[in-house]
Amino acid sequence: MLFNSFSFFIFFVIFFIIYYSLKGNLRIYFCLASSYLFYSFFSLKFLSLIFFSTLIDFIAGKKIDEAKDTLRIFYLFLSIFLNLLILGIFKYYNFSLIRLQIFYYYLIYQLKLEH
Repeated sequence: MLFNSFSFFIFFVIFFIIYYSLKGNLRIYFCLASSYLFYSFFSLKFLSLIFFSTLIDFIAGKKIDEAKDTLRIFYLFLSIFLNLLILGIFKYYNFSLIRLQIFYYYLIYQLKLEH
């Protein structure tokens, strides 16, 4: 679903109607569920990725709330690091794999030429 599509407009209108009809913490849960629904329109196979990222951030938020000053910073940076690691793996995995294949092919080809 693209932001400039008619289906997004319908999703947006329905979201705001339901959002403003809810009270209190239900709004937060509805926003979370709507985010998952919107993300699932893009790709269902990556929905578990956003669940995992949400779980990491939820646990880190709980730990930050319970911890003392220095541990708060640790949990914050741990959460940021894990989210960036997930992004890096899923964004650059294919690129890195192709580059390694080219490197190994070049290495083997060069070794065969020298013998």
